[in-house]
Amino acid sequence: MAAGVPTGNESLAALDVAGGTIALAGSFMGATAIGTTTATSAGIDDAFVASLDASGAVAWAKTFGAAAEDAAYAVAATPTSVVAAGYFTDRVTVEGAILQSLGTKDVWLAEFSTTGVGLAAKRAGGASSDWARAIAVRDGWVVVAGDTRGAPDMFGIALPSLDLFQDGFAVQVAR
Repeated sequence: MAAGVPTGNESLAALDVAGGTIALAGSFMGATAIGTTTATSAGIDDAFVASLDASGAVAWAKTFGAAAEDAAYAVAATPTSVVAAGYFTDRVTVEGAILQSLGTKDVWLAEFSTTGVGLAAKRAGGASSDWARAIAVRDGWVVVAGDTRGAPDMFGIALPSLDLFQDGFAVQVAR
C-alpha cells in the first residue's frame, strides 16, 4: 500500500488512533510498498505494522515473516508506542527477536516506539494453533485476546483446554 493505495495482495486487519498517531496492522503476499518501505513476502503471507502521522503520511513501516503464513491481526496506538499482535508459523524474526513456534501457529506480540524502533517482541502458544485477534493497552499492561486449540502457555499463564476444537482466550501481559 503506497499512500493508501494497495500495490499487491494486502489485507488491513486493524487500525487504532492515539493523539497524532494512526497505527495499522495486517498482512501481504508478494511485493508491497508502505510509504517508502518496500518489501517482498518471504512466504505465503507476511505481517506488517505501520504508523501514519496526523496528516496520513507514513511515518514508518515494519514487515516480517518467514516461509510459511504470518499475519498481524491487532494493533493499539498509545502516546509513546505502537503495540501489535498476530500469529506466525514455525519461526519468525521480529525486530531482532527470534520467535520459535511450539505448535502449528503461535501468537506474537511486539511493541515499537513512536519512531518505529522495536522495543520488545514475545511469543506465546502451545502444541496446536493459537492466534491473537485483538489487543488493548492500559497503563503498563497489554490485554491480548484470541483463539487457541489445546492448552497453551499464554505469556506465562497456563490455559486449560475447554473444547476439543477451539477456545477463546484473553490474558493481561506486562509491557
